[in-house]
Amino acid sequence: MLRYTQRPEKSKKVYDLSDLDLSRILEYEGDFLIESSLPSSNLRNAAKNLVFISSDRNKPHGSGVVVNHNGQKYLVTATHILNSKCFGTPTNLRVFERNGDNIVTANLEDVAMLYSTPQAGKRKLPTADVGIFEYNGNLEGVQLHQPMNPDAYVAIALGYPGIHADKWLGDLRPLASPGKAIVQEKRKKELTPYMQKLLAEQGMLNAPESVQKIIFTGATSGGNSGGGLFTLEGKLLGVCRGPEGSIGKETGFDEFYPVIEVLEAIQK
Repeated sequence: MLRYTQRPEKSKKVYDLSDLDLSRILEYEGDFLIESSLPSSNLRNAAKNLVFISSDRNKPHGSGVVVNHNGQKYLVTATHILNSKCFGTPTNLRVFERNGDNIVTANLEDVAMLYSTPQAGKRKLPTADVGIFEYNGNLEGVQLHQPMNPDAYVAIALGYPGIHADKWLGDLRPLASPGKAIVQEKRKKELTPYMQKLLAEQGMLNAPESVQKIIFTGATSGGNSGGGLFTLEGKLLGVCRGPEGSIGKETGFDEFYPVIEVLEAIQK
């Protein structure tokens, strides 16, 4: 079992490396790596399945990841980057994905939304800050890590952090951040006043129990939301909820949500 201590401060610098091996990956915990620095084909494949979500090709906003689960492909992101879309109101958000050297664009309005957090209570589905859409594009999709038991992993977060947009906006190659991922037990917790207010506003205060959280000791930033957290084998652990627990400030760490419980509920 990995043990971790909270880093006093994350430098969040960007490194472009050519000789990094997996045994040294945690030397860069709290920093970002250029995609070409990823030391395994599994992680490089995971990076290929990241998408950029924004209303403007040149404006950082959010991230997403294409998942292949039980032979079906989905676009997964975070509810809170969808704005009014998660309540069924049209938006001008678009999805940008890499196809070789080309960037393919799709309007999010043209993609069927299968799940967003506000739907959880009405549909008796597990609650998570997750948005799930159908996906019929060319990306092959990543596999989910399972089973999602409480455990700790060396992991890589992939996404489009706004603080380093100059490093990825040109070709949409996501930045990577290594760290330790601690999957928590699923248990009922007392809500902070902020979260009580937020859930009440979204009609979710009495929604089904939330999936468990994943605490991540690496670096994320605004724009990482909806991006993936991967094991070193390139399997998806969860999607980014917010840097340093920003929604509700529950833990002070970067937080991710698993998606397997929600996906399996949808497939049923």
